[in-house]
Amino acid sequence: AKQLTTRQASTWLGGEIDTLRGRVAAAENKVEAFRSRSDLFVGSNNAPVATQQLGELTSQLAGVRSREADAQAKADQIRAAVKNGNLNETLGIANSDLMRSLVQQRALMAAALARESLIYLPRHPRLQELHAQLAGLDTQIRTEALKLARAYESDAKLAATQVSSLRAQIDAQQKVASTANQQDIQVRALQRDAKAERDLLDQYLARYRDAVAREDLD
Repeated sequence: AKQLTTRQASTWLGGEIDTLRGRVAAAENKVEAFRSRSDLFVGSNNAPVATQQLGELTSQLAGVRSREADAQAKADQIRAAVKNGNLNETLGIANSDLMRSLVQQRALMAAALARESLIYLPRHPRLQELHAQLAGLDTQIRTEALKLARAYESDAKLAATQVSSLRAQIDAQQKVASTANQQDIQVRALQRDAKAERDLLDQYLARYRDAVAREDLD
């Protein structure tokens, strides 16, 4: 009776295993067919490539926005310094060799004027010459500062254009990523089904081998 029961079990398991093999193959084929049909590509961190690309675009947008804000802030500070007459403030804002040279020349000229003022009267030609040179340097510094301000404003406008472009790319990529995420959910569901069929097949194979072994032992 035990031998008959074992033989019946192994026969039933053999038929079920054949059926399960077909179901496992069909489930795995569904996964591959869905992947090829949806063009669903997975990146290095097991996330859809579209989602990774969206993250990269978002990082780029943050960097470009930072550059835009920095350039515009420098331009505003330079213009404010020129307007208020605090030309020395532009030296810390503008990374310009020419600006540094002009500001240094102005400092030397101002020191020379202070020394000469102790010697000559205000209307002395030497003092008038120094005042004229100092005014000329101030004009050059203002002109250079305004050039730098315009350059920073150009950088800010360029960054703003890049921001608009990246926003458009992100909007388009969000739609792609949304579709990819939905497809990823579907393919994961198909993978779970295939894994469940594979696990059941492995269980049946183990039980089948055990039944055959017991039948031989009997």
